[in-house]
This record gives sequence, structure tokens and C-alpha cells, in this order.
Amino acid sequence: MSEIIRWEPFRPLSLREAIDRFFEEGFLRPWFSWGWEPTTTLALDMYETDEAFVVKAAAPGMKPEDIEVHISNNVLTIRGEIKEEEKVEGARYHRMERRYGRFERSVALPARVETDKVQATLKDGILTIQIPKAEEVKPKKVTVKVQK
Repeated sequence: MSEIIRWEPFRPLSLREAIDRFFEEGFLRPWFSWGWEPTTTLALDMYETDEAFVVKAAAPGMKPEDIEVHISNNVLTIRGEIKEEEKVEGARYHRMERRYGRFERSVALPARVETDKVQATLKDGILTIQIPKAEEVKPKKVTVKVQK
């Protein structure tokens, strides 16, 4: 049988309640900042090949001039702004879930990289950043010789 519990948003949470809330709501609801205004973030994937790190970020409807990519001290930072479209005058909106505003996302890179050879492209709403690894961290192939 279910129990009705009064919701008190400002009461302190126990560690167990905080973890339960994170797993119940964290993946389903939009993230909010410590204040009450929603934050805009950038969903991304990062993977590694022998030669480079590759970052792919969802940037639907954005233009290249609205996005900045920086690498400093082995930290990749992507920032930009998603501009709000004009609202239709006289329309009654039933949902407005798309997010607008400035965003910034920083990710530590797992190894040293060559910042002067980074390439960023935007195609079909996906920002792809190719970040070459520094020579000293690339895998080296050693040839085994046979002695007679």
C-alpha cells in the first residue's frame, strides 16, 4: 500500500534519500542549477583512438559562429549560445521544452594533446572535435628481431 508523504522541498535530505532521488529523477528531469533557473548544457560523447581523442556533441540548430572551442591545460571547453526563436503571436503553447541561452561545458582530457592541430566541424547538428594526442602518449609499435 502506498503512503502519502507531504513534500517539503527545503528539508534536509539523508544520504540515502539524496541518492534515491538522483537515480529516480536525475535521468528523467532536466538539470537545474542551485537557483531556480534552468541551466543549458551540452550532451557529449568522448572516445579515444590510437591517434586522437574525438568529442561529439549535440548542437542542433546551431551555427558554427555560435560555438567556441578552447583547450587549455588539457581541459576542453565548449561554450556558446542557443538563441531562442520568436514565439508565434496569438498561439497557445502546450509545451516549451527546448532550452535556450548560454552554455559552457568543460571536460578534462585523459592525456596530453597537440592543441595546434585540433579540428572542429559541425554537420547535421553534431559538433565533432578531433584532438590529436601528443607524440609521447601515442602507442608505439616495437618490432621484434630474431637473434641468431
